[in-house]
Amino acid sequence: MEHKLKLPAQCALIPPEEQQLVSGGAPAWMTDFVTDVKDTLRPYKPYFQFAWQLLKAGVTCAKEALLIYGYTKIMIHSLKGIKNCIKALPW
Repeated sequence: MEHKLKLPAQCALIPPEEQQLVSGGAPAWMTDFVTDVKDTLRPYKPYFQFAWQLLKAGVTCAKEALLIYGYTKIMIHSLKGIKNCIKALPW
């Protein structure tokens, strides 16, 4: 909801209550707060990206470890079955 204001109205100070109505219901101070938070966290953005990549790698490793555990369990049960079959042979 964009307003096309003429020159005198562009320079007018909008009260917080009216700004809250114009901005879609968000409190007037919210835009300043979000800007302050973004400015504060901007220097740490590379660290957040690195932490995200590290988390994704950790999840991938955990997924592969779980897959290996499942296959190992299948192999152990198969070997036990083969051993039992060999013991049951009438030699």
